[in-house]
Amino acid sequence: MESLHAAVFMKRAVSGARLVFDSHELFVDHRSLTSIRRREQKEAWLRQMLEETDAIITVSPSISEYYKNLSFKGPIEVIVNAPPFTTSVHKKKTSHRTIGYVGMVTKDKGNWQKLVDVAEQSGYSIKIIGGAPRHETELLVPVHLQNRIEMTGWVDYDHIPFELEDVDLGWIDMNTKRSMNRYFSLPNKFFSFLDAGVPVIVNDCLEMRKVIEKERCGIVIPMENPTAIDYTNGMLNVRDDQLQRMGENARSYMQRLMSWEHMERRLLTLYETLLV
Repeated sequence: MESLHAAVFMKRAVSGARLVFDSHELFVDHRSLTSIRRREQKEAWLRQMLEETDAIITVSPSISEYYKNLSFKGPIEVIVNAPPFTTSVHKKKTSHRTIGYVGMVTKDKGNWQKLVDVAEQSGYSIKIIGGAPRHETELLVPVHLQNRIEMTGWVDYDHIPFELEDVDLGWIDMNTKRSMNRYFSLPNKFFSFLDAGVPVIVNDCLEMRKVIEKERCGIVIPMENPTAIDYTNGMLNVRDDQLQRMGENARSYMQRLMSWEHMERRLLTLYETLLV
C-alpha cells in the first residue's frame, strides 16, 4: 500500500498523469489477525487514496467487487497471470493416475503432509513441479513412496505444459482460515493446469469453485479444510472418461476466455480508456 501512497504524490506532481493501482491482493484482509480498529484505519486510508486513483487492476472478481463496495467509480479490470494458450497438448497414457502440483509447496499452499497422505490412501502417484521455499523444511519423501513421488525441481515457465503431460489431476490446497486473499484467489497454477488440459482438485475457495462449477473442469471438495481422506474420496469416485471431459472443458475455457492473449486485450482496452 506504500507504493500506492507514493504513486498518489507522484500523480500530484505530474500534470495530466493517470494512476493505475495494480492490486494483487486485499490490502484489508478481514480474516487476518489484525485488530478491527487497525483494519478500519487502513480501510479509511485506502478510501482516501482511491479518490485520486483512475483505474484498478486486480486478480479476481471478488476483489473487484470489494473495490466497488468502497465506492470506487473508475474502471476495474481483472487480469490473471494465465499462460499464453498452448496450441497443442499431448497426454501420455500411463497405467496409474498422477496428481500434479506446480510451484512452491508450503504449509498454507500445497500442504506436503496432506499430499503424502493422499498418495498413501489413494494409490495415486505424485509429481511436484517446483519445490519447497528455501526457508521451509525440505520435502521429505517416505522411503516406501519413493517410486511414486517425482520431484522435477524448478522448470522454465514455458516448459510446464510438457511436464504436465502425464498428470491427471492438478492439486490446489489453500489454507483460507486467516486469509480472504487465498479464499478469493485464482492462482497462477490454476491456469497452468487448465491450459494443459489437466482438471483441478481444490478445497472450497470461492473464485476457483465458481469457475469449476460453471465450466465443469475439475473437482471441488466442499469444505475449506478437507482432510487427505476427503480428497481421496473425491478423486476415487471419478471415472477416466469424466477426467478426459473435464480436461477438454478446461482447454475450451482457456481458449475462449482466459489465456494470456485475452489478458493482453483487456489491458489494452483499459489503457485506451485512460488516454481518452
